[in-house]
Amino acid sequence: MNQRYVLSSFTLDPGAENFLTITCRPGGLFNWLMCKMRFVDSATLSINRDSLDFRSKSIKQFDTICVPMSRVMSVSYGVDKPYIFIPVAIFALLLGMATFFLDFMAPIMPWAALVLLALALVFGLFYYTLQTFYLRLEHGDDRVFCIRLSPSLIERVPLDMEQVDAACALIREAMLARR
Repeated sequence: MNQRYVLSSFTLDPGAENFLTITCRPGGLFNWLMCKMRFVDSATLSINRDSLDFRSKSIKQFDTICVPMSRVMSVSYGVDKPYIFIPVAIFALLLGMATFFLDFMAPIMPWAALVLLALALVFGLFYYTLQTFYLRLEHGDDRVFCIRLSPSLIERVPLDMEQVDAACALIREAMLARR
């Protein structure tokens, strides 16, 4: 299973029964609206010392996965960042600033500068919203559970790598304790 979601909440509490709870939803403004109207429910990943539990419900399907920690063979995680948007945003920003400062040459230049500066902002937002955190667990006979999470501008839930590191350390600890 390899699905991409937008992060709604990320709760890490080492003392709780479920030490990691991630709530997410399908990406996009339409899906956010559908979630608010309860047509598309959010997916939930709960991990405790004994098991991993993933539940996802939508209009067309219902998925649930429960894996005992004793069956988890490995855990990996990371962040995929769309780095190509950084140089494009910087180029648009520099060109927009240059066009803005050279606006005395032609009356069309201020509009071109605003368009280029807006493009720089859009490419910067693309870089932020298209970065993807992934959590991958291998269990059993070459079976892989992978969930991909993106930050949400609407819910204002950022991807915090320190929390992710702590969460994966707890998952590793629970996985090794069950061996």
